[in-house]
Order: sequence, then C-alpha cells, then structure tokens
Amino acid sequence: MNSKLKIQRLQMQIAINALDLIEVCDENINMGHNVADYVLRKQQYVEKYAEVMGNIVGEAVTISKVELFNEL
Repeated sequence: MNSKLKIQRLQMQIAINALDLIEVCDENINMGHNVADYVLRKQQYVEKYAEVMGNIVGEAVTISKVELFNEL
C-alpha cells in the first residue's frame, strides 16, 4: 500500500473516531453529565472532523484533477 493510501486510511480512521467521540459527548450532554465540559470537547471534535474531512476532500479533488489532466 503506498503512503498516500495509508495517510488517507489514517485520516478516515481519525474522522470516524471524531464522530464516535461527538456521539459520546451528545449522550453525556443529554444526560446532564458535566455539560459545559462535554460541549467544549464536542466543539473540539467537530473542528478536528472538519479539518480531516477537508484534507480528504482536498486530496480527492487533487487526484481527480491529475487524472483528468493525464487523460488530455
């Protein structure tokens, strides 16, 4: 597996983990557990998810442009 695929795989795992953590935060917020702390944590996980997904989408766009250029 080349290094770009390994990086994409790791980025996807980070995104999945962030979504899992967001869900845990929501559950704790809904139960009233340490709400302020979990709201802050959730925001951090949402930001990390957005960052990682932005990287994944950016890489996919770059790959598509390269493939399109190679077809010309």
